[in-house]
Amino acid sequence: MPQRGNVRALLVNVPSYASHLRGIPLGLLYIVSSCRRPDRTLELLDGALYSRRSGFEEALLARQFDVLGLSAITQNVDEAARIARLVRNRRPDAKIVVGGVHASTVPLELADALPDCHVIAGEGEESFGLYLDAVEGKTGFENVPGLYWRDAGGLRSSPPKPIGDLDALPFPAYDLVDFPAYTVGVHGLFFKRKPLASMITSRGCPFKCSFCAKTALTGFTWRARSPENVIEEIELLAERYGVREIHFEDDNIALKPERLMAICEAIVRKRLDIAWKCPHGIYAGGLDHDMFRLMRRSGCYSLSFGVESGSDELLRRAGKTQDTASLRKTIESAHTAGIQCIGFFIFGLEGETPETIRQTVDFAKSLPLDAAQFNLCVPFKGTPIRERYLELGYVAGEDFASYDVDHAVVNLPGLSAAELKKHRLRAFAEFYARPSIMLRNLRNISSLDVLRALLYRLRNIWRA
Repeated sequence: MPQRGNVRALLVNVPSYASHLRGIPLGLLYIVSSCRRPDRTLELLDGALYSRRSGFEEALLARQFDVLGLSAITQNVDEAARIARLVRNRRPDAKIVVGGVHASTVPLELADALPDCHVIAGEGEESFGLYLDAVEGKTGFENVPGLYWRDAGGLRSSPPKPIGDLDALPFPAYDLVDFPAYTVGVHGLFFKRKPLASMITSRGCPFKCSFCAKTALTGFTWRARSPENVIEEIELLAERYGVREIHFEDDNIALKPERLMAICEAIVRKRLDIAWKCPHGIYAGGLDHDMFRLMRRSGCYSLSFGVESGSDELLRRAGKTQDTASLRKTIESAHTAGIQCIGFFIFGLEGETPETIRQTVDFAKSLPLDAAQFNLCVPFKGTPIRERYLELGYVAGEDFASYDVDHAVVNLPGLSAAELKKHRLRAFAEFYARPSIMLRNLRNISSLDVLRALLYRLRNIWRA
């Protein structure tokens, strides 16, 4: 193992071979740019670009590295463990460290499951750099925030440390990105212009939705980049890499409307020729019609809203801060401003019944939505709803490969997992069978790759 520099590190976005999504791995790109030094070699391998395990493994084993960093979510954490075993057999001296949302949610459990690997919980820009320092013998593992490691005394850990000043981070290592390889939107598939890229302008979420696991990685404290810093990155993407569309992946880009207003005004003032959308969802409780009009002028053409349910009682139980009336007002304002509106809904929240599902479908159809995504509730580890459902005996399975929005993994009183799936299929059919909605979505198919991904997505919904 190299000492005092010259370490070679390979960061891997663990593949999910059954997924139709291929988003630029922003988290790993931030880590690469934050940890670069003349005496280090950092490379990136995006497993999302591989549809077959054999091709991915060939690419992985062709790389030379001393440290392997694996970024995994719950759905592919078993694949991460398999990759770790493969590398351990082929490269016994390599250090292997696992991070990402799942590692941040249950780091102790993951460290026990992978005893010959290290685990990093929380944001990785500072932690991974210090981890490389420790591998090089420049510091100790105890100085790496969020690290779980073993020594003679057994399993040890240090507390994670969120990034305080997001403006101080270098921009993601976009020089490692083959932009033409990313041919579909990271969420929802559709886009207007190519090349497209993703950005994150803030981290953290102060809300406590019962089903959300994202705060395990970024915390409940909302931290935002300055408008000037955001605009500088947009200009970099547009001028150096020719990017023409940006998908903002924040959890809460609009938590402070005045900051989003400043970003939009700067885009208009600088005449930046960029289309943009928020496909991951947006909390728009503080946005009004004038703000939506400004967003549209600045290039925003699509927003996704976490509606979740048509029942106010279910929304209250889930910890949502908006009720159906305020959600309707928000979505109608965005629609009137000329912005496409997509609604996210969840079947299987606590208190769900066939009647509340009917309420949700009717509510979705009554809103001016261009598209709707009906998801099945997933009791991710670390979420309040999981603890509640375990207590009530509602969790139907622990196959992490099925922990996505397409598989029914909860049994509720009067609603089995199989029945939830049937309700979901009927909801999709009922919503999209309307000619105007169907035609609107067919017009959004902008390439053969998007069509293929859409057909693959529909197959997964049907077969799950």
